[in-house]
Amino acid sequence: MTIKIKKNNSMNQYKRTKRKRTRRAYELISQENAQTNAKQTSTVIGTIWWRSINWEKVRLRVNKIQCAIYRNSSLGKTNLRMIKKLQRILINSYDARLLAVRKVCQENKGRRSAGIDGIKNVNLDFRFLLTHFLRPYGDSSAIRRVWILKNKTEMRPLGIPTIWDRCVQHLVLQALEPEWEAKFEANSFGFRPGRSCHDAVYAIEKYLRRCQYGCYVLDADIRKCFDSISHERILNQISHSDPFIVKQIDAWLKAGILSEGEITYPDEGTPQGGIISPLLANIALHGLEYIVQKYFNSPYLEQKAIDKRYLHVSPLVVRYADDFVVLHQNRFAVTCIKAHIVEWLKNQGTGLELHDGKTKIVHTGDKIKNSGEPPGFDFLGFRFVHKIKSYGTLKNRRFYNLKVYVGEKGIKKHKENIKNIFKEGKSWSQGRLIETLNSVIYGVCEYWKYTNQGRLFNLLDAFIFEQCLLWIKKRHKNKKSFDQLFRKYFQRYSEPYKGITGAIGLNMVKKRPPVWRFMTSEWNHKLDKPKHLLGKYTYICGKDASYTNPTIGRATPYDGATQFWALKPEMEATQSISYLGMGNSQRRARTYR
Repeated sequence: MTIKIKKNNSMNQYKRTKRKRTRRAYELISQENAQTNAKQTSTVIGTIWWRSINWEKVRLRVNKIQCAIYRNSSLGKTNLRMIKKLQRILINSYDARLLAVRKVCQENKGRRSAGIDGIKNVNLDFRFLLTHFLRPYGDSSAIRRVWILKNKTEMRPLGIPTIWDRCVQHLVLQALEPEWEAKFEANSFGFRPGRSCHDAVYAIEKYLRRCQYGCYVLDADIRKCFDSISHERILNQISHSDPFIVKQIDAWLKAGILSEGEITYPDEGTPQGGIISPLLANIALHGLEYIVQKYFNSPYLEQKAIDKRYLHVSPLVVRYADDFVVLHQNRFAVTCIKAHIVEWLKNQGTGLELHDGKTKIVHTGDKIKNSGEPPGFDFLGFRFVHKIKSYGTLKNRRFYNLKVYVGEKGIKKHKENIKNIFKEGKSWSQGRLIETLNSVIYGVCEYWKYTNQGRLFNLLDAFIFEQCLLWIKKRHKNKKSFDQLFRKYFQRYSEPYKGITGAIGLNMVKKRPPVWRFMTSEWNHKLDKPKHLLGKYTYICGKDASYTNPTIGRATPYDGATQFWALKPEMEATQSISYLGMGNSQRRARTYR
Protein backbone atom coordinates (compact mmCIF):
# COMPACT_ATOMS: atom_id res chain seq x y z
CA MET A 1 0.00 0.00 0.00
CA THR A 2 1.42 3.33 -1.07
CA ILE A 3 0.98 6.51 0.93
CA LYS A 4 0.61 9.75 -1.00
CA ILE A 5 1.97 12.88 0.60
CA LYS A 6 0.58 16.18 -0.56
CA LYS A 7 3.11 18.71 -1.80
CA ASN A 8 1.38 21.58 -0.05
CA ASN A 9 1.78 20.01 3.40
CA SER A 10 5.45 19.22 2.81
CA MET A 11 6.09 22.73 1.54
CA ASN A 12 4.32 24.29 4.53
CA GLN A 13 6.33 22.10 6.91
CA TYR A 14 9.56 23.16 5.18
CA LYS A 15 8.61 26.83 5.57
CA ARG A 16 7.80 26.36 9.27
CA THR A 17 11.15 24.72 10.01
CA LYS A 18 12.95 27.45 8.06
CA ARG A 19 11.17 30.16 10.05
CA LYS A 20 12.03 28.46 13.34
CA ARG A 21 15.70 28.16 12.39
CA THR A 22 16.02 31.79 11.30
CA ARG A 23 14.17 33.03 14.37
CA ARG A 24 16.33 30.83 16.63
CA ALA A 25 19.49 32.17 14.98
CA TYR A 26 18.31 35.73 15.51
CA GLU A 27 17.53 35.04 19.18
CA LEU A 28 21.02 33.66 19.79
CA ILE A 29 22.61 36.67 18.11
CA SER A 30 20.41 39.11 20.02
CA GLN A 31 21.32 37.46 23.34
CA GLU A 32 25.01 37.91 22.60
CA ASN A 33 24.36 41.50 21.55
CA ALA A 34 22.43 42.23 24.77
CA GLN A 35 25.22 40.83 26.95
CA THR A 36 27.86 43.07 25.33
CA ASN A 37 25.48 45.97 24.80
CA ALA A 38 27.58 48.73 26.32
CA LYS A 39 31.01 47.78 24.92
CA GLN A 40 30.05 46.54 21.46
CA THR A 41 31.24 48.53 18.44
CA SER A 42 30.87 48.03 14.70
CA THR A 43 33.51 46.26 12.66
CA VAL A 44 35.08 47.61 9.49
CA ILE A 45 32.96 45.33 7.29
CA GLY A 46 29.71 46.51 8.86
CA THR A 47 30.72 50.16 8.58
CA ILE A 48 31.67 49.83 4.90
CA TRP A 49 28.44 47.97 4.11
CA TRP A 50 26.19 50.54 5.82
CA ARG A 51 27.94 53.59 4.36
CA SER A 52 27.99 52.16 0.83
CA ILE A 53 24.17 52.08 0.62
CA ASN A 54 22.67 54.69 -1.70
CA TRP A 55 19.63 55.65 0.38
CA GLU A 56 18.20 57.93 -2.29
CA LYS A 57 17.91 55.04 -4.74
CA VAL A 58 16.56 52.75 -2.02
CA ARG A 59 13.78 55.24 -1.26
CA LEU A 60 13.03 55.62 -4.96
CA ARG A 61 12.55 51.89 -5.48
CA VAL A 62 10.38 51.49 -2.38
CA ASN A 63 8.32 54.57 -3.20
CA LYS A 64 7.69 53.24 -6.72
CA ILE A 65 6.02 50.11 -5.32
CA GLN A 66 4.08 52.16 -2.75
CA CYS A 67 2.71 54.45 -5.46
CA ALA A 68 1.56 51.37 -7.39
CA ILE A 69 -0.24 50.08 -4.28
CA TYR A 70 -1.91 53.47 -3.86
CA ARG A 71 -3.09 53.59 -7.49
CA ASN A 72 -4.62 50.13 -7.33
CA SER A 73 -6.25 50.80 -3.97
CA SER A 74 -7.81 54.05 -5.21
CA LEU A 75 -9.72 52.06 -7.86
CA GLY A 76 -11.71 50.22 -5.19
CA LYS A 77 -12.19 46.48 -4.68
CA THR A 78 -11.59 45.59 -8.33
CA ASN A 79 -7.81 45.24 -7.92
CA LEU A 80 -7.54 43.43 -4.59
CA ARG A 81 -5.44 40.66 -6.12
CA MET A 82 -2.91 43.14 -7.48
CA ILE A 83 -2.76 44.98 -4.12
CA LYS A 84 -1.92 41.75 -2.29
CA LYS A 85 0.72 40.89 -4.88
CA LEU A 86 2.40 44.29 -4.60
CA GLN A 87 2.32 44.16 -0.79
CA ARG A 88 4.00 40.75 -0.87
CA ILE A 89 6.67 42.10 -3.24
CA LEU A 90 7.32 45.09 -0.97
CA ILE A 91 7.59 43.02 2.21
CA ASN A 92 10.07 40.62 0.60
CA SER A 93 12.16 43.38 -1.00
CA TYR A 94 15.63 44.08 0.37
CA ASP A 95 15.16 47.85 0.04
CA ALA A 96 12.08 47.89 2.28
CA ARG A 97 13.94 45.92 4.94
CA LEU A 98 16.83 48.36 4.77
CA LEU A 99 14.52 51.33 5.28
CA ALA A 100 12.76 49.60 8.17
CA VAL A 101 16.05 48.91 9.98
CA ARG A 102 17.30 52.46 9.32
CA LYS A 103 14.09 54.04 10.60
CA VAL A 104 13.99 52.00 13.82
CA CYS A 105 17.70 51.79 14.66
CA GLN A 106 18.91 55.21 13.50
CA GLU A 107 16.18 57.80 12.87
CA ASN A 108 13.63 56.98 15.56
CA LYS A 109 13.88 59.10 18.71
CA GLY A 110 13.01 56.15 20.96
CA ARG A 111 15.56 53.81 19.40
CA ARG A 112 17.40 53.36 22.72
CA SER A 113 14.30 52.14 24.55
CA ALA A 114 14.77 48.44 25.23
CA GLY A 115 12.03 45.83 25.09
CA ILE A 116 12.05 42.51 26.90
CA ASP A 117 15.19 41.50 24.94
CA GLY A 118 17.19 44.27 26.66
CA ILE A 119 18.78 45.53 23.41
CA LYS A 120 19.42 49.28 23.33
CA ASN A 121 22.51 49.82 21.20
CA VAL A 122 22.25 48.31 17.70
CA ASN A 123 25.58 48.49 15.88
CA LEU A 124 26.06 48.22 12.12
CA ASP A 125 26.90 44.50 12.18
CA PHE A 126 23.67 43.73 14.00
CA ARG A 127 21.76 45.88 11.49
CA PHE A 128 23.16 43.69 8.70
CA LEU A 129 21.83 40.57 10.44
CA LEU A 130 18.47 42.24 11.07
CA THR A 131 18.15 43.14 7.40
CA HIS A 132 19.00 39.57 6.37
CA PHE A 133 16.56 37.79 8.71
CA LEU A 134 13.72 40.35 8.78
CA ARG A 135 10.39 38.79 7.78
CA PRO A 136 6.79 38.89 9.14
CA TYR A 137 6.62 35.32 10.43
CA GLY A 138 3.22 35.73 12.08
CA ASP A 139 4.41 35.69 15.71
CA SER A 140 5.31 38.33 18.28
CA SER A 141 7.31 38.69 21.46
CA ALA A 142 5.88 40.11 24.65
CA ILE A 143 5.75 43.88 25.14
CA ARG A 144 7.38 45.67 28.05
CA ARG A 145 4.95 48.09 29.71
CA VAL A 146 6.21 51.39 31.10
CA TRP A 147 4.09 54.02 32.87
CA ILE A 148 4.72 57.68 32.07
CA LEU A 149 3.15 60.88 33.37
CA LYS A 150 0.29 62.19 31.21
CA ASN A 151 -0.72 64.98 33.56
CA LYS A 152 0.34 65.77 37.09
CA THR A 153 -2.22 63.25 38.38
CA GLU A 154 -2.73 60.68 35.58
CA MET A 155 -0.40 57.96 34.30
CA ARG A 156 -0.30 56.67 30.72
CA PRO A 157 0.71 53.07 29.82
CA LEU A 158 3.38 52.82 27.14
CA GLY A 159 4.21 49.53 25.42
CA ILE A 160 7.77 49.02 24.14
CA PRO A 161 8.21 46.14 21.65
CA THR A 162 11.53 44.48 20.92
CA ILE A 163 13.88 45.69 18.19
CA TRP A 164 12.77 42.80 15.96
CA ASP A 165 9.08 43.58 16.33
CA ARG A 166 9.64 47.29 15.74
CA CYS A 167 11.50 46.60 12.49
CA VAL A 168 8.81 44.19 11.31
CA GLN A 169 6.13 46.73 12.24
CA HIS A 170 7.77 49.38 10.09
CA LEU A 171 8.13 46.84 7.27
CA VAL A 172 4.41 46.06 7.42
CA LEU A 173 3.65 49.78 7.75
CA GLN A 174 5.34 50.47 4.41
CA ALA A 175 3.03 47.99 2.70
CA LEU A 176 -0.21 48.79 4.53
CA GLU A 177 -0.02 52.59 4.63
CA PRO A 178 -0.33 53.27 0.84
CA GLU A 179 -3.40 51.04 0.63
CA TRP A 180 -5.21 53.00 3.34
CA GLU A 181 -4.00 56.41 2.22
CA ALA A 182 -6.25 55.90 -0.81
CA LYS A 183 -9.22 55.21 1.51
CA PHE A 184 -8.76 57.66 4.38
CA GLU A 185 -10.98 60.72 4.58
CA ALA A 186 -9.91 64.22 3.63
CA ASN A 187 -9.98 65.77 7.11
CA SER A 188 -8.10 63.06 8.99
CA PHE A 189 -4.69 64.52 9.86
CA GLY A 190 -3.22 62.50 12.73
CA PHE A 191 -0.18 60.26 12.15
CA ARG A 192 -0.38 60.41 8.36
CA PRO A 193 2.53 61.15 5.98
CA GLY A 194 2.62 64.68 4.64
CA ARG A 195 0.05 65.97 7.16
CA SER A 196 0.63 67.94 10.32
CA CYS A 197 -1.21 69.80 13.06
CA HIS A 198 -0.94 72.99 11.01
CA ASP A 199 -2.94 71.37 8.20
CA ALA A 200 -5.75 70.56 10.65
CA VAL A 201 -5.66 74.10 12.07
CA TYR A 202 -5.74 75.53 8.53
CA ALA A 203 -8.87 73.50 7.68
CA ILE A 204 -10.67 74.71 10.83
CA GLU A 205 -9.59 78.31 10.32
CA LYS A 206 -10.76 78.28 6.69
CA TYR A 207 -14.22 77.03 7.74
CA LEU A 208 -14.60 79.44 10.67
CA ARG A 209 -13.72 82.49 8.60
CA ARG A 210 -16.88 81.90 6.55
CA CYS A 211 -19.06 81.87 9.69
CA GLN A 212 -19.96 85.52 10.15
CA TYR A 213 -22.18 84.88 13.19
CA GLY A 214 -19.97 82.36 14.96
CA CYS A 215 -20.23 78.59 15.03
CA TYR A 216 -21.23 75.74 17.36
CA VAL A 217 -18.56 73.13 17.99
CA LEU A 218 -18.71 69.57 19.26
CA ASP A 219 -15.36 69.28 21.05
CA ALA A 220 -15.14 65.49 21.45
CA ASP A 221 -12.63 63.18 23.07
CA ILE A 222 -12.63 59.36 22.95
CA ARG A 223 -12.10 57.60 26.27
CA LYS A 224 -8.86 55.54 26.30
CA CYS A 225 -8.79 55.12 22.54
CA PHE A 226 -5.64 52.99 22.14
CA ASP A 227 -6.47 50.78 25.13
CA SER A 228 -10.10 50.10 24.12
CA ILE A 229 -10.01 49.47 20.36
CA SER A 230 -11.72 46.23 19.42
CA HIS A 231 -9.46 43.63 17.79
CA GLU A 232 -12.32 42.37 15.62
CA ARG A 233 -12.91 45.87 14.23
CA ILE A 234 -9.28 46.20 13.09
CA LEU A 235 -9.09 42.68 11.62
CA ASN A 236 -12.36 43.15 9.72
CA GLN A 237 -11.11 46.42 8.26
CA ILE A 238 -7.83 44.93 6.99
CA SER A 239 -9.30 41.60 5.86
CA HIS A 240 -8.75 42.54 2.17
CA SER A 241 -4.99 42.98 2.65
CA ASP A 242 -2.30 40.35 2.24
CA PRO A 243 -2.92 37.31 4.53
CA PHE A 244 0.63 37.52 5.89
CA ILE A 245 -0.06 41.09 7.04
CA VAL A 246 -3.39 40.14 8.65
CA LYS A 247 -1.81 37.21 10.49
CA GLN A 248 1.08 39.35 11.73
CA ILE A 249 -1.18 42.16 12.97
CA ASP A 250 -3.36 39.60 14.76
CA ALA A 251 -0.24 38.34 16.56
CA TRP A 252 0.73 41.88 17.61
CA LEU A 253 -2.74 42.61 18.94
CA LYS A 254 -2.76 39.44 21.05
CA ALA A 255 0.86 39.73 22.21
CA GLY A 256 1.50 39.46 25.93
CA ILE A 257 2.27 42.52 28.06
CA LEU A 258 5.05 42.25 30.65
CA SER A 259 4.32 44.45 33.65
CA GLU A 260 5.94 44.02 37.08
CA GLY A 261 7.17 40.53 36.23
CA GLU A 262 3.79 39.19 35.09
CA ILE A 263 2.58 38.63 31.52
CA THR A 264 -1.05 39.36 30.69
CA TYR A 265 -2.81 38.81 27.36
CA PRO A 266 -5.21 41.64 26.41
CA ASP A 267 -8.59 41.12 24.76
CA GLU A 268 -8.79 44.65 23.36
CA GLY A 269 -6.62 47.64 22.54
CA THR A 270 -3.32 48.16 20.79
CA PRO A 271 -0.16 49.09 22.75
CA GLN A 272 0.54 52.80 22.67
CA GLY A 273 4.18 53.06 21.69
CA GLY A 274 4.28 50.66 18.77
CA ILE A 275 5.14 51.94 15.31
CA ILE A 276 2.00 50.56 13.68
CA SER A 277 -0.43 51.45 16.50
CA PRO A 278 -1.35 54.96 15.17
CA LEU A 279 -2.21 53.49 11.77
CA LEU A 280 -4.42 50.84 13.38
CA ALA A 281 -6.23 53.55 15.37
CA ASN A 282 -6.90 55.50 12.16
CA ILE A 283 -8.18 52.33 10.50
CA ALA A 284 -10.56 51.65 13.40
CA LEU A 285 -12.00 55.19 13.27
CA HIS A 286 -12.20 55.31 9.47
CA GLY A 287 -15.66 56.34 8.28
CA LEU A 288 -16.46 58.90 10.98
CA GLU A 289 -16.48 61.88 8.61
CA TYR A 290 -18.48 59.97 5.99
CA ILE A 291 -21.30 58.97 8.35
CA VAL A 292 -21.60 62.54 9.68
CA GLN A 293 -21.99 63.98 6.18
CA LYS A 294 -24.39 61.20 5.18
CA TYR A 295 -26.51 61.69 8.30
CA PHE A 296 -26.72 65.46 7.83
CA ASN A 297 -27.91 65.07 4.24
CA SER A 298 -30.40 62.29 5.06
CA PRO A 299 -34.14 62.82 5.67
CA TYR A 300 -33.81 61.28 9.15
CA LEU A 301 -32.48 64.54 10.52
CA GLU A 302 -35.36 66.74 11.63
CA GLN A 303 -34.61 69.64 9.34
CA LYS A 304 -37.60 71.61 10.57
CA ALA A 305 -35.72 72.47 13.74
CA ILE A 306 -32.74 73.76 11.74
CA ASP A 307 -32.70 77.32 10.51
CA LYS A 308 -33.24 77.41 6.74
CA ARG A 309 -30.16 79.61 6.35
CA TYR A 310 -27.92 76.73 7.44
CA LEU A 311 -29.48 73.81 5.53
CA HIS A 312 -27.10 74.24 2.60
CA VAL A 313 -24.03 74.50 4.87
CA SER A 314 -22.42 71.11 5.49
CA PRO A 315 -20.77 70.41 8.85
CA LEU A 316 -17.01 70.11 9.11
CA VAL A 317 -15.38 67.13 10.82
CA VAL A 318 -11.66 67.41 11.61
CA ARG A 319 -9.99 64.46 13.32
CA TYR A 320 -6.47 64.16 14.67
CA ALA A 321 -6.05 60.59 15.97
CA ASP A 322 -8.55 60.18 18.83
CA ASP A 323 -9.43 63.91 19.12
CA PHE A 324 -11.98 65.38 16.73
CA VAL A 325 -14.28 68.38 16.39
CA VAL A 326 -17.56 68.85 14.50
CA LEU A 327 -18.45 72.40 13.42
CA HIS A 328 -21.81 73.78 12.28
CA GLN A 329 -23.74 77.01 12.68
CA ASN A 330 -26.83 75.33 14.18
CA ARG A 331 -26.81 73.91 17.72
CA PHE A 332 -29.58 71.37 17.08
CA ALA A 333 -27.65 69.88 14.16
CA VAL A 334 -24.51 69.49 16.30
CA THR A 335 -26.53 67.83 19.08
CA CYS A 336 -28.07 65.33 16.66
CA ILE A 337 -24.68 64.58 15.13
CA LYS A 338 -23.24 63.86 18.58
CA ALA A 339 -25.99 61.31 19.31
CA HIS A 340 -25.44 59.70 15.91
CA ILE A 341 -21.68 59.39 16.50
CA VAL A 342 -22.27 57.65 19.85
CA GLU A 343 -24.65 55.22 18.14
CA TRP A 344 -22.20 54.60 15.28
CA LEU A 345 -19.34 53.76 17.67
CA LYS A 346 -21.54 51.12 19.32
CA ASN A 347 -23.00 49.63 16.14
CA GLN A 348 -19.65 49.30 14.37
CA GLY A 349 -18.18 47.34 17.27
CA THR A 350 -15.23 49.65 17.74
CA GLY A 351 -15.27 49.24 21.51
CA LEU A 352 -14.93 53.02 21.88
CA GLU A 353 -17.07 55.65 23.55
CA LEU A 354 -16.97 59.40 24.05
CA HIS A 355 -15.57 60.82 27.28
CA ASP A 356 -18.51 62.55 28.98
CA GLY A 357 -16.33 64.88 31.03
CA LYS A 358 -14.24 66.12 28.10
CA THR A 359 -16.90 66.11 25.36
CA LYS A 360 -18.90 69.34 25.17
CA ILE A 361 -20.77 71.65 22.79
CA VAL A 362 -19.59 75.27 22.81
CA HIS A 363 -19.95 78.41 20.72
CA THR A 364 -16.99 80.30 19.30
CA GLY A 365 -18.49 83.77 19.82
CA ASP A 366 -17.30 85.85 22.77
CA LYS A 367 -20.83 87.25 23.37
CA ILE A 368 -22.49 83.81 23.68
CA LYS A 369 -22.68 82.14 27.10
CA ASN A 370 -21.07 78.68 27.16
CA SER A 371 -22.45 77.50 30.52
CA GLY A 372 -19.81 79.37 32.49
CA GLU A 373 -16.87 78.41 30.24
CA PRO A 374 -14.72 80.88 28.28
CA PRO A 375 -15.66 81.45 24.63
CA GLY A 376 -14.16 79.35 21.88
CA PHE A 377 -12.58 75.90 22.00
CA ASP A 378 -9.09 74.38 22.22
CA PHE A 379 -7.74 71.99 19.61
CA LEU A 380 -4.13 70.83 19.16
CA GLY A 381 -2.81 73.51 21.49
CA PHE A 382 -4.59 76.43 19.76
CA ARG A 383 -7.68 78.36 20.85
CA PHE A 384 -10.24 79.51 18.27
CA VAL A 385 -12.43 82.48 19.26
CA HIS A 386 -14.83 84.69 17.30
CA LYS A 387 -14.66 88.27 18.56
CA ILE A 388 -17.26 90.83 17.56
CA LYS A 389 -15.95 93.60 15.33
CA SER A 390 -15.32 96.94 17.03
CA TYR A 391 -14.77 98.90 13.84
CA GLY A 392 -16.64 99.71 10.64
CA THR A 393 -20.30 100.61 10.22
CA LEU A 394 -22.99 99.62 12.70
CA LYS A 395 -24.19 96.95 10.29
CA ASN A 396 -20.75 95.30 10.08
CA ARG A 397 -20.30 95.36 13.87
CA ARG A 398 -22.83 92.55 14.19
CA PHE A 399 -20.37 90.15 12.57
CA TYR A 400 -17.52 88.24 14.20
CA ASN A 401 -13.82 88.29 13.46
CA LEU A 402 -11.83 85.06 13.94
CA LYS A 403 -8.85 85.04 16.33
CA VAL A 404 -6.47 82.12 16.78
CA TYR A 405 -4.53 82.15 20.07
CA VAL A 406 -2.11 79.83 21.80
CA GLY A 407 -3.75 77.62 24.42
CA GLU A 408 -3.17 78.51 28.07
CA LYS A 409 -2.11 74.96 28.94
CA GLY A 410 0.64 75.08 26.34
CA ILE A 411 1.96 78.40 27.64
CA LYS A 412 2.07 77.15 31.24
CA LYS A 413 3.79 73.93 30.22
CA HIS A 414 6.37 75.83 28.18
CA LYS A 415 7.19 78.16 31.08
CA GLU A 416 7.62 75.18 33.40
CA ASN A 417 10.05 73.59 30.93
CA ILE A 418 12.08 76.82 30.78
CA LYS A 419 12.24 77.02 34.58
CA ASN A 420 13.34 73.39 34.84
CA ILE A 421 16.16 74.01 32.35
CA PHE A 422 17.45 76.94 34.41
CA LYS A 423 17.26 74.83 37.60
CA GLU A 424 19.18 71.94 36.03
CA GLY A 425 21.73 74.30 34.46
CA LYS A 426 22.99 76.03 37.59
CA SER A 427 26.49 74.67 37.00
CA TRP A 428 26.38 74.68 33.20
CA SER A 429 28.42 76.98 31.02
CA GLN A 430 26.63 79.81 29.27
CA GLY A 431 27.07 78.17 25.86
CA ARG A 432 25.52 74.89 26.97
CA LEU A 433 22.60 76.70 28.60
CA ILE A 434 21.93 78.72 25.43
CA GLU A 435 22.00 75.61 23.23
CA THR A 436 19.51 73.80 25.48
CA LEU A 437 17.17 76.80 25.64
CA ASN A 438 17.33 77.39 21.88
CA SER A 439 16.27 73.82 21.15
CA VAL A 440 13.07 74.44 23.16
CA ILE A 441 12.46 78.02 21.98
CA TYR A 442 12.88 77.29 18.28
CA GLY A 443 10.64 74.20 18.50
CA VAL A 444 7.84 76.14 20.18
CA CYS A 445 8.15 79.09 17.79
CA GLU A 446 7.97 76.75 14.81
CA TYR A 447 4.61 75.50 16.12
CA TRP A 448 3.18 78.83 17.33
CA LYS A 449 4.41 81.23 14.66
CA TYR A 450 1.21 81.15 12.57
CA THR A 451 -0.92 82.62 15.36
CA ASN A 452 0.52 86.14 14.93
CA GLN A 453 0.16 86.66 18.69
CA GLY A 454 2.81 89.36 19.05
CA ARG A 455 1.90 90.35 22.59
CA LEU A 456 2.46 86.80 23.85
CA PHE A 457 5.90 86.63 22.24
CA ASN A 458 6.91 89.92 23.87
CA LEU A 459 5.83 88.58 27.27
CA LEU A 460 7.80 85.37 26.73
CA ASP A 461 10.90 87.38 25.81
CA ALA A 462 10.52 89.31 29.08
CA PHE A 463 10.05 86.03 30.97
CA ILE A 464 13.26 84.58 29.51
CA PHE A 465 15.13 87.82 30.33
CA GLU A 466 14.04 87.60 34.00
CA GLN A 467 15.08 83.96 34.23
CA CYS A 468 18.51 84.82 32.81
CA LEU A 469 18.99 87.52 35.44
CA LEU A 470 18.01 85.11 38.23
CA TRP A 471 20.43 82.51 36.84
CA ILE A 472 23.27 85.08 36.90
CA LYS A 473 22.49 86.16 40.48
CA LYS A 474 22.42 82.57 41.76
CA ARG A 475 25.62 81.75 39.90
CA HIS A 476 27.58 84.73 41.28
CA LYS A 477 26.64 85.62 44.84
CA ASN A 478 28.40 88.72 46.24
CA LYS A 479 31.37 88.42 43.88
CA LYS A 480 31.02 91.35 41.50
CA SER A 481 28.76 94.28 40.97
CA PHE A 482 25.67 93.51 38.97
CA ASP A 483 26.73 95.92 36.21
CA GLN A 484 29.92 93.93 35.58
CA LEU A 485 28.04 90.64 35.64
CA PHE A 486 25.44 91.97 33.23
CA ARG A 487 28.08 93.06 30.72
CA LYS A 488 29.80 89.69 31.04
CA TYR A 489 26.74 87.69 29.96
CA PHE A 490 24.85 90.30 27.88
CA GLN A 491 26.18 92.20 24.87
CA ARG A 492 24.69 94.59 22.36
CA TYR A 493 24.08 92.83 19.06
CA SER A 494 22.40 93.86 15.80
CA GLU A 495 20.67 90.88 14.14
CA PRO A 496 19.63 90.80 10.44
CA TYR A 497 15.93 90.68 9.62
CA LYS A 498 14.33 87.26 9.16
CA GLY A 499 14.69 85.72 5.71
CA ILE A 500 17.94 87.53 4.79
CA THR A 501 20.87 85.13 4.40
CA GLY A 502 24.53 85.55 3.62
CA ALA A 503 24.01 85.17 -0.15
CA ILE A 504 24.73 88.89 -0.67
CA GLY A 505 27.33 91.16 0.88
CA LEU A 506 26.98 91.24 4.65
CA ASN A 507 27.59 94.98 4.73
CA MET A 508 24.52 95.53 2.52
CA VAL A 509 22.10 93.53 4.71
CA LYS A 510 19.56 95.59 6.60
CA LYS A 511 19.86 94.83 10.31
CA ARG A 512 17.74 95.42 13.36
CA PRO A 513 18.71 98.11 15.87
CA PRO A 514 21.26 96.82 18.41
CA VAL A 515 19.78 95.46 21.65
CA TRP A 516 21.13 93.64 24.71
CA ARG A 517 21.25 89.88 24.00
CA PHE A 518 22.16 86.91 26.18
CA MET A 519 25.21 85.60 24.28
CA THR A 520 28.83 84.51 24.55
CA SER A 521 31.85 86.47 23.35
CA GLU A 522 32.93 83.64 20.99
CA TRP A 523 32.36 84.50 17.33
CA ASN A 524 31.50 82.32 14.34
CA HIS A 525 33.44 83.96 11.50
CA LYS A 526 31.90 81.81 8.75
CA LEU A 527 28.35 82.92 9.55
CA ASP A 528 29.41 86.31 10.95
CA LYS A 529 27.37 85.85 14.13
CA PRO A 530 27.96 84.84 17.76
CA LYS A 531 28.63 81.17 18.36
CA HIS A 532 26.02 81.02 21.14
CA LEU A 533 23.11 83.46 20.90
CA LEU A 534 19.82 83.07 22.77
CA GLY A 535 16.87 83.32 20.39
CA LYS A 536 14.07 85.86 20.75
CA TYR A 537 10.45 84.83 20.19
CA THR A 538 9.57 88.04 18.36
CA TYR A 539 12.49 87.69 15.93
CA ILE A 540 11.95 83.98 15.21
CA CYS A 541 8.19 84.10 14.68
CA GLY A 542 8.03 87.39 12.81
CA LYS A 543 4.96 89.54 12.29
CA ASP A 544 3.43 88.29 9.02
CA ALA A 545 3.98 84.52 9.10
CA SER A 546 1.28 82.51 7.31
CA TYR A 547 1.04 78.79 6.60
CA THR A 548 1.93 77.92 3.01
CA ASN A 549 1.34 74.76 0.97
CA PRO A 550 -1.41 73.21 3.13
CA THR A 551 -2.49 69.63 2.46
CA ILE A 552 -6.00 70.00 1.04
CA GLY A 553 -8.45 67.22 0.27
CA ARG A 554 -7.23 63.65 -0.04
CA ALA A 555 -3.72 64.54 -1.20
CA THR A 556 -1.03 62.07 -0.17
CA PRO A 557 2.72 61.63 -0.88
CA TYR A 558 1.89 58.51 -2.91
CA ASP A 559 -0.26 60.31 -5.51
CA GLY A 560 2.70 61.32 -7.69
CA ALA A 561 2.49 65.11 -7.17
CA THR A 562 6.22 65.40 -6.50
CA GLN A 563 6.48 69.15 -7.05
CA PHE A 564 3.88 69.90 -4.36
CA TRP A 565 5.35 67.51 -1.79
CA ALA A 566 8.87 68.80 -2.37
CA LEU A 567 7.71 72.22 -1.16
CA LYS A 568 6.20 70.83 2.04
CA PRO A 569 8.48 71.70 4.98
CA GLU A 570 7.36 68.58 6.89
CA MET A 571 8.45 66.24 4.10
CA GLU A 572 11.98 67.69 3.85
CA ALA A 573 12.41 67.49 7.61
CA THR A 574 11.31 63.86 7.94
CA GLN A 575 12.60 62.54 4.59
CA SER A 576 9.70 60.07 4.59
CA ILE A 577 9.67 59.81 0.79
CA SER A 578 12.01 60.53 -2.04
CA TYR A 579 11.21 63.36 -4.38
CA LEU A 580 11.58 61.22 -7.51
CA GLY A 581 14.61 62.91 -8.99
CA MET A 582 13.99 66.52 -7.97
CA GLY A 583 17.19 68.54 -7.50
CA ASN A 584 18.39 70.24 -4.35
CA SER A 585 17.61 73.68 -5.78
CA GLN A 586 13.95 72.72 -6.20
CA ARG A 587 13.77 71.29 -2.69
CA ARG A 588 15.09 74.51 -1.19
CA ALA A 589 12.62 76.64 -3.16
CA ARG A 590 10.25 77.02 -0.22
CA THR A 591 8.71 80.40 0.38
CA TYR A 592 7.40 81.84 3.63
CA ARG A 593 5.24 84.94 3.77
